[in-house]
Amino acid sequence: MSPVNAEDVAAADEDGDGKPDVVVTSSAGMCVLYGDGAGRFGPPVQYGVGAAPGVAPLHITTGSALGDGVLDVGVFSASQLGLNVFFRRRGP
Repeated sequence: MSPVNAEDVAAADEDGDGKPDVVVTSSAGMCVLYGDGAGRFGPPVQYGVGAAPGVAPLHITTGSALGDGVLDVGVFSASQLGLNVFFRRRGP
């Protein structure tokens, strides 16, 4: 997946290491570029979002869906007409 054809972008600390990461949606799905805290990001790590083939996830949001202070990712897909939530657990 190439972040160049991004549909939507969000910045958040998705892995809980205290460093900002970038979450990107595109026609290929969703990926996270994990930050090193010095302004550089690793290669995109691909995650499936359940969208129908050829239909891009449209919007992305981050927040604590469970109210536990841990950032989760929400992706809206037109093919599903709904929101897929990816919960991040605290700790290993």
